[in-house]
Amino acid sequence: MSDRLPNFIRDIRECDDCLLHTTRKAGRRPLIGAGSYPADILFLGGTITEVQETTGKILQSFDSKYIHNLVERAAIKVAVEEPDIFISNMVFCRATDEKAGSTRPPKSKEIISCSKHFARLMEFVKPKYVFFFTKEVERHYKNEFKDYGNLLRPSYIIRSGGNSSPDFPTQLQKVCEVLEWLKKR
Repeated sequence: MSDRLPNFIRDIRECDDCLLHTTRKAGRRPLIGAGSYPADILFLGGTITEVQETTGKILQSFDSKYIHNLVERAAIKVAVEEPDIFISNMVFCRATDEKAGSTRPPKSKEIISCSKHFARLMEFVKPKYVFFFTKEVERHYKNEFKDYGNLLRPSYIIRSGGNSSPDFPTQLQKVCEVLEWLKKR
């Protein structure tokens, strides 16, 4: 399977199935995600952030640092090893209408165009559980996964205080419940 990964990455980099490839800044590439594969948990958002596009790394953003912190705290609370996780988005290019434009939610046609690439990615990731960050992501992918749940978007939690956010305990509890569930499997 690992010999198929370079071909998959090449196909993503050469993709021109929707117009998002025209809004990438020079030298920028689509980002498929980061983490372990296969993974115990997939964290799935809508589109890459401007920071992720600029750095070329999913794990350099505040969102991914928040996710890792959330998982680490849940693992300590449940007294289990940290699970293998993968962080990705349903659209691998940053959804924007112009090269220096603001990030926006992906359009349906962009999601549909990227869905074949996402399906190929799942052949590698094979998550046991998926957390969706938006209702739109859930709407598009809930039928693809048997076991899934929802979390609030990391950027929202970070803006409302991070670990001190009034919503953080609920988010932590959801991840703890999934870790307990994984432990019993």
